[in-house]
Amino acid sequence: MASLEVADASEYLAITGRGLDDVKLAKKASEQGKKFDTTPPVNYEFEVHATTSEKLSLVLPVVFTVGPKVDEHTSHSNKASQLLYSKLIIAPHDNGSSHVRELVKGAVEGQARALAASMTTEEIFQGAEAFEQAVLEKVQLELDRFGLFIYSANVVNKQLVDVHKVGVHTTKAEAEAEALDQNERDAVVAAAKADLATKMPWVLGLFIASAAVTLVVYEAPPGVDKGAYYLAVSGAFFAAVAGIMAAVLAAN
Repeated sequence: MASLEVADASEYLAITGRGLDDVKLAKKASEQGKKFDTTPPVNYEFEVHATTSEKLSLVLPVVFTVGPKVDEHTSHSNKASQLLYSKLIIAPHDNGSSHVRELVKGAVEGQARALAASMTTEEIFQGAEAFEQAVLEKVQLELDRFGLFIYSANVVNKQLVDVHKVGVHTTKAEAEAEALDQNERDAVVAAAKADLATKMPWVLGLFIASAAVTLVVYEAPPGVDKGAYYLAVSGAFFAAVAGIMAAVLAAN
C-alpha cells in the first residue's frame, strides 16, 4: 500500500511523472512529489548601476521583498501563480537560492536602467515615489511569468534623496558665490575704467603741452629732421612729466 505524503501548512507538493501532462499541486498525495515552501518572502538587496538621460552615472541601492503569492482562499489566478512558481523551483533550487536572486536582479536592473535612461537626475529624485512605482510595476510584469509577487520594494531610498537635495543646494550655493565673486571683479574693473576715463583728458592735455613746450624751447640742430627731432624730444618730456603725475595720483 502506497504511503500518503503530506505537506506542511506553508508547503505544497509539486508532483510530476507518468500520466501527468503538467505539474500537479497538492497538500497531500500518494504519489511522490517535491515539497516547496511558500513562506516567508525573501529580501533581495543589490545595487543598480544606471545612466540618466544626461549621461550621468547613478547608483541605486535597491531592496525587493519577493516570494510566491499565498492566499488561504486561493483564487484561480493565485493557483496559476503557484503552479508557475512550482515550475521555477522544481529543479534543485529554493526561493532563497541564487537562481531566484539572479532572476529578480535581472528584472530589476533591466527595468530601472531603461526608465532612468529616459529621465534626468533631477526628475528621478524629485519624483522618487513615481519612479519607484513605475519600476515596481514593470518588474512585477516580468515576475508574473514565474509566479513571483513583490511584497515591498525600495528603489530610491530617503537617505539618497536627502543626499541629492544637499548636493543640489551646495552646488547652487557655490554657483551663487562664484557669480557674486565675478560681479565684484566686474565692479572693480568698471570702476577702474571709469577712473581712467576721467583722467584721459588730463593725459592727452599733458602730451599736447609737452609737444608745445618742445617747439618753443628747443630748436632742431642744423641737418636734423625737425619732425623726428621734435617727436623724440616731446616724447621724452612727456614721459618725465607723466611719471611725476603718476606718482602724484598714486599718493592720492
